[in-house]
Amino acid sequence: MSCIRYGEGGKGMADGGCSVSSIEGVHDSYIVVISGRWIMYDTGDWDFKLDSDRMGRAVYAKLITSVEALKRAIIESYGLVGMSVAVEMSYWLREHGSCAVGEREAPVQIFNDKDFDLFTSARKVDKYINVFVTFKEEVDGKSFI
Repeated sequence: MSCIRYGEGGKGMADGGCSVSSIEGVHDSYIVVISGRWIMYDTGDWDFKLDSDRMGRAVYAKLITSVEALKRAIIESYGLVGMSVAVEMSYWLREHGSCAVGEREAPVQIFNDKDFDLFTSARKVDKYINVFVTFKEEVDGKSFI
């Protein structure tokens, strides 16, 4: 990775030895949330199909300390406050080379505070882990995608 460092007088100079970029600071402060749904194929492979209407958002991570706070931040970022929606949250370690999951392992659901703690622990190792979210409309206590 290369960055620009500034010498005396403010003149920018290329520096191939830079180890921290400004985008890394962004990932420290924000969680990328991607809306869609998980699909498992007959082969056992998993894929996340992006919701082209809702797409992704970034939520401010510093104030999120529980699963309910994460859910609330996601609902607010998608403008769904006051609507009857269920929020299913998950993350996937496969892309990040985790030894905890194999090639065909399922995404990890974030359902309670223990799950949230595991997610935040994983993010300490890899800041680029995203939250995948599926919104389901609730009608008479039943959820629909």
